[in-house]
Amino acid sequence: MTQPQTPPPAFYTTAEVARILRCSLRTVQNMIHRQQLPATIIGKNRYRIPRSALEALLYPGAVDEEATPCAGTSQHP
Repeated sequence: MTQPQTPPPAFYTTAEVARILRCSLRTVQNMIHRQQLPATIIGKNRYRIPRSALEALLYPGAVDEEATPCAGTSQHP
């Protein structure tokens, strides 16, 4: 019998993101401070990165069906 798979977390720690991206913790922190990676601050120097932000970074061409177009983008076919 197969075990049910655990769904991915809604938020990741900076250490988890560093492991997934195969980069240093400092690199992830720099990305947050430069606003290249959206994150929620949960305490002094403690951040959580939403799964959607990590997926957008990993798969920049992916289309989210619920997403709305960014301002300034063309809607032409």
